[in-house]
Amino acid sequence: MTLVDFLKARLDEDEVAATKASEFSAVWAETGTWCLDDMRHTVVGDGEAYCGPHNAEHIARHDPARVLCEVEAKRMIVRAHEKWCKGACETTSRGGETYDAAHWWALKALAIAYANHSDYREEWRPA
Repeated sequence: MTLVDFLKARLDEDEVAATKASEFSAVWAETGTWCLDDMRHTVVGDGEAYCGPHNAEHIARHDPARVLCEVEAKRMIVRAHEKWCKGACETTSRGGETYDAAHWWALKALAIAYANHSDYREEWRPA
């Protein structure tokens, strides 16, 4: 699996999860220690062990609508860089061609968010 393939697969997974979460509503809001969706359903509430004002605010900031926008933005970045990283970037070293190395580094930076995934390779970690 190439880094580009890895990123595309993770973005597909993010899109599926956000789409499922937005089945009834895509926009969430925080009100104190409650996180509500745009249909006023409780996403997380005060009685839940992990919910506090900061948790509710964080969850609301990462509502499905935002995640779907971020997925599309990251896909645009991947598309913009992948054309420069057909094989050459996979083997670019620090002494490699700077232009290709910059594209490779940008993709590696996007992948760091998925470093805990079982398919992530440490060689993709930006240096």
